[in-house]
Amino acid sequence: MNTAQAVPGTPGGYGPYHVGRGPHHLLNGALGSASDFNGTWDFDHYQNGETDSLMGWWPVQAPFGSRGPTDFDDNFRPWYSFDYGNQGNYVIPQGSPKRTFGVVGYWHRDVGNGAAPLPDPDGVPGPNPEWAPIAGTASAWCGLRAEGDNTVMDPITGNPINAGVLAFQGNNSGAQIGSIRSAGTDHNFPGYGSQWDQMLYRDVAFAANATGTVSLTFKYTTNMSLGQSGAHATQAGWFDKDPLKTPSNAIGYAYDGNYHSINGEGTLVDSFMVYVGAPVDEANCVFSDGSVGPVYDLQRRWFSEVVKINTPGTTYRQLVSTGGSNGTPAAPILANITLTQAQVNAILDADGGSGNGGRLRLVFRVKTNRGYDDENNGNAPCEELNCAGGYTSLTRGAAIIDDVTCSGGGATALSNGFESTSDVNNSTGVPATTAWKSTGKPPGAWFHVHRINEPGSPLPFTDPCGAITASVRFCNMTGAVLSPGNHDLADKTGGVYGTDTQDQQKYVVSPTINLMSTGAGDYNGEGIDAEIASRPPALWGDQMYNVYNYDVTANGYRFGWQSYPATQANGAKIWGEMVKSIFFNSQSTLGCFEALMEAPRDDGLIVTSNPSGVPDSFRVYIESMSRCFAKTASVTNVACSPTTGANAGGYFDNLAIAFAKATPPPALAAVFNSQFQDAFPVNSQSKAVNAFGLAYDTLAARIQTGYNLSRGIPYWRAARVPTSAWTSCSASFQDPATTFRSATAPPAWLAALTRRRGTWR
Repeated sequence: MNTAQAVPGTPGGYGPYHVGRGPHHLLNGALGSASDFNGTWDFDHYQNGETDSLMGWWPVQAPFGSRGPTDFDDNFRPWYSFDYGNQGNYVIPQGSPKRTFGVVGYWHRDVGNGAAPLPDPDGVPGPNPEWAPIAGTASAWCGLRAEGDNTVMDPITGNPINAGVLAFQGNNSGAQIGSIRSAGTDHNFPGYGSQWDQMLYRDVAFAANATGTVSLTFKYTTNMSLGQSGAHATQAGWFDKDPLKTPSNAIGYAYDGNYHSINGEGTLVDSFMVYVGAPVDEANCVFSDGSVGPVYDLQRRWFSEVVKINTPGTTYRQLVSTGGSNGTPAAPILANITLTQAQVNAILDADGGSGNGGRLRLVFRVKTNRGYDDENNGNAPCEELNCAGGYTSLTRGAAIIDDVTCSGGGATALSNGFESTSDVNNSTGVPATTAWKSTGKPPGAWFHVHRINEPGSPLPFTDPCGAITASVRFCNMTGAVLSPGNHDLADKTGGVYGTDTQDQQKYVVSPTINLMSTGAGDYNGEGIDAEIASRPPALWGDQMYNVYNYDVTANGYRFGWQSYPATQANGAKIWGEMVKSIFFNSQSTLGCFEALMEAPRDDGLIVTSNPSGVPDSFRVYIESMSRCFAKTASVTNVACSPTTGANAGGYFDNLAIAFAKATPPPALAAVFNSQFQDAFPVNSQSKAVNAFGLAYDTLAARIQTGYNLSRGIPYWRAARVPTSAWTSCSASFQDPATTFRSATAPPAWLAALTRRRGTWR
């Protein structure tokens, strides 16, 4: 906060949650005036009325893509197969109000090319929809408009139904470190994305059991890829009903009624499916693992929370399953399906009891695999006419439906063409017999705020350098911190060992940092002008390293940066993909430390389509990952993501973005794998023995490497001659000021050196 334009960093500015310029002046993490905490996310100091404990940070689940040196079938690593593409159905799982950047469902009523608000370059599909409704002025569409197109708004969340809801998703075709395209993004919406499970449903009421056959008709067109990943080590199946039942890790996996495996079944492509079934009992839902419980969120559901999955073929049945491209909006497929009296009555009896009527639920569903869609235009290959530099759905998304009818057998007739804006209504106060419901369930979010000394549930905190209350220590962490663990599992940084939640890759994402300004001296609301924006940014903060001892716990961490704008292939300006190093970080040193966490320009992590290389805005990501499946030989059960002991705990606190003004010093370089060893004080032998024993000169050190320089003879006869010299080399390749040398005999030039140069022996 505190960024009034005249005096950036003073009270009364931008806010909330201390976002803006400030001194980041921390005194043991807790002491200091209110202004000392400006420019710092410390998760402890709030203004009146602030209720978000995360201070605007977003905890999100990352699509799991890290495999290490492994090559397992997908049923051995089912955490690859969650519906990560449902991230756009996001709602924060903790606290109230439930803030969200998402929408309730991707299926929605859309006018297609009847609304084209974005600049549209010729000859490229998009960035506006280029399809016309199947009939009338609107159709139901399972697709998303391009980010920035706010034609359709979700009245429940207040957010536009566009690809902006997938801004944290990246290119979900495998391990992610950034975009393939140099313009900063592989997204190319309007269209559809990876690992979606989106449903549109409506109930048809029967006052009594069916008296005859029931007719169901609808028009549809699909435009989906038939591609699937051929990389065995990262292939991903999908969960049909919900992800609660862990698939068998048997070799030669066979379908268990819930988990579909690419390795076991060979083909698993993007699909459009249609079902009829009994509406789920929202108080006593039966899940895939056989457990029974209430539907947690009536607006965001798994398939098992939409229809009763108790007895496939009886309590529900599949009517259509198709992939690829079928029909066009101008020439759609007409589905005409007849349900027998017995089929309908079995569903009605499962809903309301025998012989007394009930509800028949119609469900239109889109389920997609990983990769090969409009989210991955940068690396998904063209398929016949679906081509614009890479795969494209030609702005049509996954599926479009229209003119749905259900009649006969005593049904309350349904005939709907999505012409009214109220035809799709996700309010819980409107029954599904009155309006269509659009739904999808997002993956879980893990990062949360937890007080280290929370009464009854304190966090493990082992720091050899000092307790939290110590007056002298190496970090300022105290009070509330960011924890990447599952609060319900004692803040374990992975799921239950041996289940499909075992390994997790999760992010927490900062509020947007606004860099826009008209020039030097014109400070925006966050206290940043053009001169500050041009400086290299850096992430500073306090971090507890203990759980990130990868060889012991199989956990690591990483930082990423996301910039705006990036440019889609069709010209739309959007948030780019988050960019991070291909390597994640591990620490064998236990404890809490204040550190420079990431300098993104040094690592090439600031990627924008702006010609200047300076983005208009950016966000910072913190990634915490467990990858125990890649270390099953050495890390098992209790050691995997521990909750107790010295290696428990991996928290973040007192985060700040620094904009460095000073010119960085010339870099020092060393050949990779040629590091230096044995730097100790060297005995001068020129001093008398004192109370400490042999005299020593703290100005000098013996610096050696592990290389043996003995040459010209077979290695088995080689003498032990350590590398004799090490030099400091500046970035300009000038001669070094000093050469340090260590050898068994005094070198010829030793006499020229003096104590002043720090090399006297």
